[in-house]
Amino acid sequence: MLKPVYILIRTSRRPEFFRRCMESVKSQTYKNIVTIVHTDDPRDIYVEGDIVIIGAAYPNDYGSAPYNLYCNTLLKAIPEGEGWYHFLDDDDMYAAPDVIERFVKASKRDYMNVAHVARWDNKIMPPNWGNSEKGFQTECFLLHTDY
Repeated sequence: MLKPVYILIRTSRRPEFFRRCMESVKSQTYKNIVTIVHTDDPRDIYVEGDIVIIGAAYPNDYGSAPYNLYCNTLLKAIPEGEGWYHFLDDDDMYAAPDVIERFVKASKRDYMNVAHVARWDNKIMPPNWGNSEKGFQTECFLLHTDY
């Protein structure tokens, strides 16, 4: 049996982005994907997923840290057991239907598995495999649930 891949998505008041993101997730050929979605607005009636977390917005006094707090909440929602997890922002989508399948096939359990991603502006991240500062985005990583 294929180990689950948990796609961790944060959204807030962006239904059009979220719809496109979820379409790309649903089109994946990997057969054991579980979506865990976090919204900070109970009015976000468009939100769907296998596990949905409706929480309160973090106060502005956190500066740019709220994104990390949302990620931590999503990580805590991963059920016990072996599998993989991958962050995907609600304004991102997979470029092909076999992205997750290829990512899992090429990944190793005890490694930080990194892939290139194309951003909305067609910028490739990371730009190279060297010592690139600020070149990695959360969606570049596939990690085993042991970590």
